[in-house]
Amino acid sequence: MIEFERGDLDAMKTYCVALLDLGEKLRDGSELPFARAIAAVCRYARSDDATDLAPALDQLRTADAKHRLAYTLTRSALLDLERGRIDLAVARAKEALGYAEVLQRMSEIMLAHVVLWRACRAIDDAEGCHRWATSLERLDATSAAKWARNRALELRPTPTRVP
Repeated sequence: MIEFERGDLDAMKTYCVALLDLGEKLRDGSELPFARAIAAVCRYARSDDATDLAPALDQLRTADAKHRLAYTLTRSALLDLERGRIDLAVARAKEALGYAEVLQRMSEIMLAHVVLWRACRAIDDAEGCHRWATSLERLDATSAAKWARNRALELRPTPTRVP
């Protein structure tokens, strides 16, 4: 997870191998479905191959691992945005937002808002941008991680420079 945030996909791939191995040994919980999902996100990030992503997300849904599902969905949605798959990004971000709100996971809530704002910006939906930015501003970000607060800063308008 940290390596994804750092953008170090080679390190992420190495950790995914270890996580998959551990998940195979702990079969009863959500560890294996999460390992499969995060490995699928890594593969999607590295090669635009999302073949395993939907089935891995379904396994997380079945395991009812809401926090892990919110995390995986928001990261997948970020990748969808990068690849111009706006509808998919919106669907994943909205699903993630639902789980994050139930669990009161402020960092994931903020990231879902950022994804939804960026999706609206990508399709020139000014009303949607305003709605998601306003909604984000109303959140109490004190319990959010610094990385989430930093990502939310991109929604602030850029100050106009006076010549």
